Amino acid sequence: MDWTPDSQLLVVQGPDIRMVNPAGGNRVVFSEPKFPMNQAVSCGQGRYVVFRTLGRSGGAEANFWRVDSNGTNLKRLTFGVNEILPACSNDGKWLYYVDNRRKPIPETHSHRRRPARNNHQNLPPYPTISLPTAKPSRTFEARESDHTAMLVIYSLEDGKNRRSNSIARLADIAFMPSGKAILYSVREKGVDNLWVQPLDGSARRQLTHFTSERISGYAYSKDAARLAVGRGHADSDAVLLRNVPR
Repeated sequence: MDWTPDSQLLVVQGPDIRMVNPAGGNRVVFSEPKFPMNQAVSCGQGRYVVFRTLGRSGGAEANFWRVDSNGTNLKRLTFGVNEILPACSNDGKWLYYVDNRRKPIPETHSHRRRPARNNHQNLPPYPTISLPTAKPSRTFEARESDHTAMLVIYSLEDGKNRRSNSIARLADIAFMPSGKAILYSVREKGVDNLWVQPLDGSARRQLTHFTSERISGYAYSKDAARLAVGRGHADSDAVLLRNVPR
């Protein structure tokens, strides 16, 4: 999920990309029953919706496409094989994503709206763009001495390592709105909660105190006033069949 600048939630539900008003109501931004869609984000200060779609290019590729926020002017943005994890800069000029082809280290790419070109930077996989400046990126590395998971912050401008911290568990993480801490989920006894880890090395703290369900996603609104959390669970049953003829 992602937030638009006017504090609506952008979600993909079946064949639809929808803008959902937390106070009630929603509208379909774009609908496509033929090609599966996911990973929709609000870009260009709310002017565009960028989403990942499968097979729309005519093959088996997963690429990013863009529509205006009113659902018109569909345009293809990327031309790779398997691209994931879009993130838009706040100034509306850059779309960051990961080229997840079968290779030892995926590449982080950026696509700029003006001029239309791609910059390729040799950054670690699976980045999260910091707010509000949209300049740092984060990833995990394993410390050689004891294999402890380390959070590493890189600069998208020069690729240099700015600071690193050990983190309690490997998890999907996101920057807090201030850019001075990260937010990540921890699962204990089948229940997920969000924790905050400051980047200055101070102690982490628990943000949510749910007693049930798992977290499927989370995102802060652009003004940092709201936190959306997707929660749920999966039900399953086992069925025993006896004396079934072949």
